[in-house]
Amino acid sequence: MLYDLLETQTIASCSHIFSWIEERADRLTEGMVPQKGKALVLLRTLNDLLRRLSKMGSTTKFCGRILTFLSRVFPLGERSGVNLRGEYGPAWEGPGVERWEKSEISKAEQAKEEDSDKMQVDEPKVEIDSATASKEEPKDDFYRVFWSLQSPFSRPPMFAEPHILPKFKEAVNRVLPVIKEATAKERALMGSKTVSGASLKRKRESEAIGDPNTQDYFFAKYLTSPELLDLEVADTHFRRQFLLQLLILLQHLLTFTKSAKAEWLSQRNRSLQIDFTLEPDDAQWVEDTIKRASEELRQTTPNGRLFAETIQVILEREKNWIKWKNELCYPFEREAWSSEVEVEDEQGRKVKRKIGLEEATADTRKKIREEPPAWEHRYGSAPLTEIWDMGYRDLYDLQHPFQAGDIKDFVKKVKQEEAKIEMRKKQLARAAERIAQARAKAAASAVQNQETAENPPRTVTPPPSASRTLPTPSTPLQHPLPAKPGTAASKPPPQDNAVATPTPTPAPAPAAPEPVHEPSYENDELILQYEEVCDGSNLLILTFLLIPLAM
Repeated sequence: MLYDLLETQTIASCSHIFSWIEERADRLTEGMVPQKGKALVLLRTLNDLLRRLSKMGSTTKFCGRILTFLSRVFPLGERSGVNLRGEYGPAWEGPGVERWEKSEISKAEQAKEEDSDKMQVDEPKVEIDSATASKEEPKDDFYRVFWSLQSPFSRPPMFAEPHILPKFKEAVNRVLPVIKEATAKERALMGSKTVSGASLKRKRESEAIGDPNTQDYFFAKYLTSPELLDLEVADTHFRRQFLLQLLILLQHLLTFTKSAKAEWLSQRNRSLQIDFTLEPDDAQWVEDTIKRASEELRQTTPNGRLFAETIQVILEREKNWIKWKNELCYPFEREAWSSEVEVEDEQGRKVKRKIGLEEATADTRKKIREEPPAWEHRYGSAPLTEIWDMGYRDLYDLQHPFQAGDIKDFVKKVKQEEAKIEMRKKQLARAAERIAQARAKAAASAVQNQETAENPPRTVTPPPSASRTLPTPSTPLQHPLPAKPGTAASKPPPQDNAVATPTPTPAPAPAAPEPVHEPSYENDELILQYEEVCDGSNLLILTFLLIPLAM
């Protein structure tokens, strides 16, 4: 319905209907598969509408809206928007076309034929005509050479003919100096206008705000009248357009070198193949010309450097686009990364299963988050740590080599270390003596406490008076137990009127004091350190003593 409706409406109505399509793009394109069904209808509808619109004038923005809509609806790799056959636009039919014909007659021969056919006239008149012709002939020749370059710009396959490239090089070498001269004149005029400080200030302010020429750029279709060529060459936009056309064609020619063709040449993209190979000398000329044209773009005003950098970015992207087309438009979509691993199912059998990137790298990411172990070397590596321990702190330390010193200094150091060893031994001996005295005192105190516990002190009872009589116990006294066999006979029990006295128990012999051991000097750390220093010093002393003998 939209296809039939747009065919019957005017351009203004079509713009209004297309606004409705833009608002409902998600609903209209839901479930749309490229190259099938309604995708083909939509593509045919919008392409027909583009053919009705003019490439210039008020409908330019409408064309841009349609192209933007197509690029948003269809995927980037959609082949319907790619010129797979390598077809070019309409050929140039303006002035200078006959220059590229192989049967072209040179102007010198043509002039000779015209002179032979013409009748001779008066000499003064001939001189005037020849002077006028000499002034107009270079101008007319440059006019034809300049506009003839539009033929190779619009039809690059013509370079397959062997006589085209030499003529093209000759034409470019004639046009570029004229372009350079016009750019120099324009820069000189712009420099004379910006001498005062006020004009420089206004120029800086205009650059900060933005040049209106860069915002409202008008792509005109230039006229080919001979009288307008000088004015067109003086126009900055005209020169930029010519240089941009030249850069695009030169970059295209670089894809036909032997090394470049070997990368993209295949049996499938025959539509892009032409019987042409750029020789090394010609390739060098192309590269030099690209540098000259880029430099001319930088020199143009206003904002020449910015314009040249923008063109450079566009040409770099164009290289990628050409490479994609030469490789037959491979799809952009890539499947997500996956890996097959063996896992056990419910029945215990091993089966293969695909896992994603997150699951496959789970163990690695967990290991990365762990704190690394402490480095075994304090200063990065074993040699650096060893050098640091040797006392070197800077490169200047290497300028002062190690000096062994005098033998008297080492003897003095040995005596100092021996004195430290003797002092340490005395300290250990005094500590051992104090420990032995403390142990003997503790043993004597233990014996005294044992004697006090076994022989408690006795209480003295005064003798009874004569008039008093001992009370008769109501119960008989308990007889002692019989003596153990093998022991002395027990004494007779005491009389009733006698007082029982305890038998004194002999006190045990006092414990002998522990012998005082000499302190051990073998395992003392300080003594070992002192002895190590002494051994090193003694070794150095021995070395000093043996050196004269060895010499």
